[in-house]
Amino acid sequence: TLYLAFTFSINNCFDIECDTQQREKLKKNPIAAGYISIKEGLILSSCMAFTGLTLTYLWFGSVRFLLYSTLIFLGGAYSIPPLRFKSVPLMDLFSHSLFFGALLYFYGVLTTGNLSFQAILIGVSISLYSIILELRNHIEDFQADSTSNTRTTVCWIGYTKSERLLKSFLLAHW
Repeated sequence: TLYLAFTFSINNCFDIECDTQQREKLKKNPIAAGYISIKEGLILSSCMAFTGLTLTYLWFGSVRFLLYSTLIFLGGAYSIPPLRFKSVPLMDLFSHSLFFGALLYFYGVLTTGNLSFQAILIGVSISLYSIILELRNHIEDFQADSTSNTRTTVCWIGYTKSERLLKSFLLAHW
């Protein structure tokens, strides 16, 4: 829960310009809505990341801590400049497939049991599904992303090609 809270919170800190342009996103971003400051958002995000890292190390040991650290890094790098994978075409999809896909699933699998061949196949499926969700989100946000100079894969290849790519991924996942 702390990991997911961190990724959404840190994303809110750096999506203010884009989220102020969309009523539904504005409702979900307390920084863009003016309820808290960026500084408060960054402190809150850092506290969640640190607490999650500490508890993971204390409860689950070094292997899961390393995986959790990787999740925190990728979740942060997706939103935080200068890396901001969200604004790097193709990297937005690939990183999302890991930090909201396979690696998050593998963290749960390793916490409760062993990694099997079946679990790896499920992880691949979850990664592909994560790409599908990310493409869908970026297609929905195309106008706001274009206006705010957020260079997603969808902005890079265009709206029509992105819809075709989404359909291809849906077919492949099915």
